[in-house]
Amino acid sequence: TWHFPLPEGLTGFIRGRFGIGDGFAGKVLPAAERYFLGGATSVRGFDFRDIGPKDARGNPLGGTSFLQFNLEVGRSLGRILRLVTFLDAGNVYVAGNQFDFGELRRSAGVGFRLITPVGPIRLDYGFKLDRKRGESLGAIGFLLGSF
Repeated sequence: TWHFPLPEGLTGFIRGRFGIGDGFAGKVLPAAERYFLGGATSVRGFDFRDIGPKDARGNPLGGTSFLQFNLEVGRSLGRILRLVTFLDAGNVYVAGNQFDFGELRRSAGVGFRLITPVGPIRLDYGFKLDRKRGESLGAIGFLLGSF
């Protein structure tokens, strides 16, 4: 993660993450240890665990590797309010199909951060830039207590 100043009082934020997992002693990676993406803390604009392999009923299965990238530009308006715009990308892969940059799911959106006495509040709306048939246009992300 890297935060950096930009002209006109703007601040930039870049984050890149990846992970690779494998089962112990040749066993399949347990579901609780698999990777999932989508939601307010990973690729905004997608629902929680919406990115990656799914079973026949559309339930997320998780994967053995993932890539995630976030780019955010924001500006503070006073001491308690910050407005941001973002571009996110990421995907979850199964064994044998790791790190295909051509399959990254992408979203862009806007949001705000508000410092309150109960803790920070984060609200984002992301639009899917590569929406597939039957998918929603985007999703709202809400967090209370962390950024």
